Amino acid sequence: MFRRVAFFLSFLALVTAVGWSRQLPIHIKVLSAATREVRIPVLTPPDCNWKDLSAYCYSSSPQKYIENTMVLQEQNGRALQVQCTTEEQGDKCIILPVNQSFDAWKEKNVLQIRYPDQRGKVRKYVYQIVRER
Repeated sequence: MFRRVAFFLSFLALVTAVGWSRQLPIHIKVLSAATREVRIPVLTPPDCNWKDLSAYCYSSSPQKYIENTMVLQEQNGRALQVQCTTEEQGDKCIILPVNQSFDAWKEKNVLQIRYPDQRGKVRKYVYQIVRER
């Protein structure tokens, strides 16, 4: 009998701990959004040394990146500035529509937002938190 009670109590503690560890979503609203093109110099490949002057090691044209920045507001009134950077405009880094609300999950320096695309499929987007006010 004691073993059954001990097993039940340990199982109950495990289920409670798993339930408490899940993060609840926060409700956010997009206040503003901006896109800009950033040019970053190409990094030197790892197999180049200081004597090598070839075009492979010292490329003169910088690489283009697209940086999307948004200001979001939580339900409690706090503002967040988030951004994502990608090599080209695509599905991994998008700007969300302004004045619309979404559910998001906040982690250390990251905000995950689930957003339905044009076809109705729910996609997950990850943004880096730049500033919290």
